[in-house]
Amino acid sequence: MNPDEIRKAVRPFIPGWVPYPKFSTFNGYSMRWYNAAGTELPLAFSTDFDVVRQAAAGNANDGDYAIIKCILAAGNYTIRHYYTKSSTAGKHDIYVDGVKVTSSVIDQYAASTAQAATDTAITLAVAGEHTFKWLVNGKHASSGDYYLYMGLVSIVITAY
Repeated sequence: MNPDEIRKAVRPFIPGWVPYPKFSTFNGYSMRWYNAAGTELPLAFSTDFDVVRQAAAGNANDGDYAIIKCILAAGNYTIRHYYTKSSTAGKHDIYVDGVKVTSSVIDQYAASTAQAATDTAITLAVAGEHTFKWLVNGKHASSGDYYLYMGLVSIVITAY
């Protein structure tokens, strides 16, 4: 299947997933957020950053994660992930189907708020449903919390 055929076949809502306030949407797919124990987390829209994050101050923890499940064709892709660097942000890694795809941890900490983006190249060997996970993995010594600030996520095919 090419990407156009997949887009026509896939519905933007994955069956069995609950609506707002416990998910946000990216590329028409729902993104769900959980703590390390697997309990779903409510979200907050951070209007000063134009991103979503775990809901309440002090409730962000090492091991929190966000996931997107979507159906994609086999091929090479770039995951472009926009986020905010902040004095309350944590570090994170990106996983695809349970395999870490980031070569080093992404540190979202900055003393002053700034927008940032990361590109991660991946290869999907088979077509089908794939799980993309952003896992909080510690924090900078100067960070005040473990927030995972998520803006736009795009998963763009670069070669079939």
